[in-house]
Amino acid sequence: MNGSSESLKNGGRTEKLLNEKPGRLILSMGIPSMFQMLSGAVGALAGSFFIAADGIGALSAAFPVQALLTAFAIAVGIGSGSALSRAIGRGDTDGARRTASAGTVMALAIGLPLAGVGAAAAFFVPGAFDLSDADVDSAKIYLLIVSAVFPVTAVHTVYNRLAVSEGVTVPPMLAAISGAAVTICVDLILFSVENGLPPTARLAAADVAGQTVTLTGALIIAKRLPVKPFLSKSVLPDKKVYAEILKVALPSAIQNGVDALFTTILNFILGGGAIAFYGTFYKVRQQALTPVYGLNQGTVPILGAAFGGGKRSRFKKVFLIASAIALGVAVSVAVAAEFAAEPLLRLFEAEDGKTAFRIMVTGFVPSAAALMLSAAFVATGHGGKALALNLTRGAGIGIPAAILLRALPINYTWFALTAAEFLALAVFVPIAVVSYKKSPFGTGKG
Repeated sequence: MNGSSESLKNGGRTEKLLNEKPGRLILSMGIPSMFQMLSGAVGALAGSFFIAADGIGALSAAFPVQALLTAFAIAVGIGSGSALSRAIGRGDTDGARRTASAGTVMALAIGLPLAGVGAAAAFFVPGAFDLSDADVDSAKIYLLIVSAVFPVTAVHTVYNRLAVSEGVTVPPMLAAISGAAVTICVDLILFSVENGLPPTARLAAADVAGQTVTLTGALIIAKRLPVKPFLSKSVLPDKKVYAEILKVALPSAIQNGVDALFTTILNFILGGGAIAFYGTFYKVRQQALTPVYGLNQGTVPILGAAFGGGKRSRFKKVFLIASAIALGVAVSVAVAAEFAAEPLLRLFEAEDGKTAFRIMVTGFVPSAAALMLSAAFVATGHGGKALALNLTRGAGIGIPAAILLRALPINYTWFALTAAEFLALAVFVPIAVVSYKKSPFGTGKG
């Protein structure tokens, strides 16, 4: 480490990424990250419950655009956080500061333009679905509102990712929980009284309130971080820093963008029933695997710091412990979902998809393993490999399978999507092993 590492160590919270016992550190970072993600998932699920059958079609039509916007914000957060954790591992204070400030620049750079893209998409995308005029209008209203607040979403998403990469996990969790709580409370108020607003407009208004609260918390947290993500003349980002962020952020954006469009493409290939079922399954899957997503988010900074600090054995130990926890969680939730298939689907008025649901649930276990492999790729700067893995297990096999199998009963397609999870894992485990053996630990570069 260079001599500038002391200011990072003096923060205390960043030093634990390198020295605290792996098992304890994984839990101390993974559990808050899990609750942070769970709060957002609960808020979204509660919104679906409030809107029920009256607007679920409109919400499903708006989902691809909203998910696409969010995908870019998450991608910048992932890229910035990965680069920051590697800089912390190297003890590179100047590089860490430049990386954090670059995260701010990139959040602002995507915020306003993509808000405009989302607003424009509101006038074209919903009409492409087989929906009533009323549902198309409702989807349009929803997208216009959530697009307007997207810059807020982009900033707090990036800031909270940067905080986690510095070992600060509980405050971002509290900010996210507060935002979700406000969202649900506003939903309760708007859906409990007659106000003349379409259901999607009420949902969007509640989301705006929650996003604003989360941003306020993120800004307060950012001011107290050891490495503050604010622009300063002394730590202006350079091309090298942007390149480090983009080599993870760009593949992540592509992957998340394809994932966001996946349901829409399935709908066009298989017909209107596909989007109703897959939209329902997607919500349940997000809830079920939230602990694994949280573990993924909390583990990336630990792996990144170990990689940047040249601690190969620590990297391996962290990865194996986190993966064991992830697989244990996935097996548990998969078994629970199999038994609870009927009531879960009844909640979304999708009882006809019980067989397909049970087929898809078996994919939870390989999904968890793939998420941990993806965490290792992201932490070491191998964004392209994370992209290839996640595209293979999703749209890379799913879309061709849907095209080939569309003349057969639709359950064959769902089976193909589940099989893709196992196939992708079989292909990428050897790739991950080779990458681990060849990666130049201690340089912070993939």
